Amino acid sequence: MLTAQPFLIGGIEDEEVAKSSAFGAMSCFAVTFVMSVVGICYDRNNEVEDIKENGEAEYHLAKDQMTSYGTH
Repeated sequence: MLTAQPFLIGGIEDEEVAKSSAFGAMSCFAVTFVMSVVGICYDRNNEVEDIKENGEAEYHLAKDQMTSYGTH
């Protein structure tokens, strides 16, 4: 696009630097995408979910330790 229609992209002085930056950005995106897919697959395969019979959560808010944020 820089060589065929350079008038569409303003502010480019050096085409080689722009080309290198574009390939660097593409490589960074590809690596991040692959790492994300691997992480999602890893989490899906190693998911451990505890199901309680009574359906209660494993934590409860301690009402006496909550701050009032200036409502007194």
